[in-house]
Amino acid sequence: MPETEYVNAGTLADYAEEGVIKAVEYDRGYIAVVQVGGKFHAFTNVCPHAGFPLSGGGASATEVMCFAHGAVFNIETGAPVEGPAYEPIDIYEVHIEGEDVLVAVPK
Repeated sequence: MPETEYVNAGTLADYAEEGVIKAVEYDRGYIAVVQVGGKFHAFTNVCPHAGFPLSGGGASATEVMCFAHGAVFNIETGAPVEGPAYEPIDIYEVHIEGEDVLVAVPK
């Protein structure tokens, strides 16, 4: 299992608006984080189809959609659900500690 480190993605208050994907910068780029139905999800912030950021799109309880060309991914597995993207997105674990939202990313 690869080593991970935790990136602070903000506080619970930063995700009060459900389904809004936020870009979080860390030392190796950006990750996307969203809260839907009280559950947090984190994934790579780049759509594999054309490289657009996923943080410009929206999310439901089961899917995340790229705003640029409409590619849809499963929010739990990262698998593509609808093209034009055919490669999956990376999914990251989210941990809540107190009011902090932490995302486990590979080192």
